[in-house]
Amino acid sequence: MRVLFLGAYDKAEIVLAPIKVGRELFKHISSKDVNSVFLCYFDDGSKYTRIQKFFGFEKINDRVYRCGILTLILFTIKFKPDLVQIVTPGAYYLLLYPLKSFLKLKVAYLSHSIISYYLKNLLNINCYQKLRLYLIEKIVFKYSDLLQMLSETEAKFVTRYLKVKTNKIRIVDNGINTLGFRKNYNERSELIKIICIGSIIRKEKSFDLLFQAISKIKNPILLSLYDYEEQKQENLKLPSNVRINFGKPLNEIELRKEFCKNDLFIIPSRYETFSLSLLEAMETGILFIATDRVGLTSRFPDSFNKFLVPYGNAEKLKDKILELYNLDCDKKNKLTEEIRGFAHRYSWDWISNHYTKLYTELLD
Repeated sequence: MRVLFLGAYDKAEIVLAPIKVGRELFKHISSKDVNSVFLCYFDDGSKYTRIQKFFGFEKINDRVYRCGILTLILFTIKFKPDLVQIVTPGAYYLLLYPLKSFLKLKVAYLSHSIISYYLKNLLNINCYQKLRLYLIEKIVFKYSDLLQMLSETEAKFVTRYLKVKTNKIRIVDNGINTLGFRKNYNERSELIKIICIGSIIRKEKSFDLLFQAISKIKNPILLSLYDYEEQKQENLKLPSNVRINFGKPLNEIELRKEFCKNDLFIIPSRYETFSLSLLEAMETGILFIATDRVGLTSRFPDSFNKFLVPYGNAEKLKDKILELYNLDCDKKNKLTEEIRGFAHRYSWDWISNHYTKLYTELLD
């Protein structure tokens, strides 16, 4: 089987979740005797020339190359893939769709989120960028042979409102690297240490809801906030009991260590298709709270309902924080083992096996 991966690629340790997922998926698929290559584009207009965008070609890593548009087409013809796996949205590969029949290949598209929903409700960008993203989504949703989606809710949305055929949708999971760190609860102080992941200015992250909830708590609170880029405290009206720490971006190992230093991981989002950060936090066993809008929670067993709160209810979020914080350490450590057991089912070795099965089904 020959698989051509297309999308954004970055060798950096700290990257956006979709880039991280695409990179790890390629790495693990390639280790399963699948002949695979990853091609990305000369995206940065301030760094690359027009000539590079059309004719450029450079090696980034083992079997990873950056291509111009024409070079991409020529490489694809020469490589003769059975399947193209698209891992992030981009316009540069759209020319491959009219060539599908000629090249006798299938196309799979991994949808990390519904772009049209983001553009309408959450993102503020100019009209050209909106039109470009709408066009990309419309084409890949209509002409791809396989749509890999991260939640049943999104699958229902695209079939109902975007008229996508249900027979080409498959629900998939994100994976994590299991690194072996374990949260151990051995004492409880008056200070509650909470850790969150995400940009404070992103509407869908709903940090305002978290601030409402913790303002109702009498304990002093240290809120540590991390993202893939460094953040600053600008015009934040924090409750008097709250101190916020904008941490510097951390790699996987350092972030897992940081999870273990805190009491709770909280994700108050109004829209999360999966939440890779929640799964990575769970791998350490830290007690967590998530809203019912987080896609990963649909995979939870019933016993994990104790970690969920309805989105938008600051009072219930406050009560849940105190409920979990006030558990005795023996109970916390028992829950830690349950949480880690769930997270370990999502190792990349297992997740990549699911993808290869989907590839085989599609090609058969």
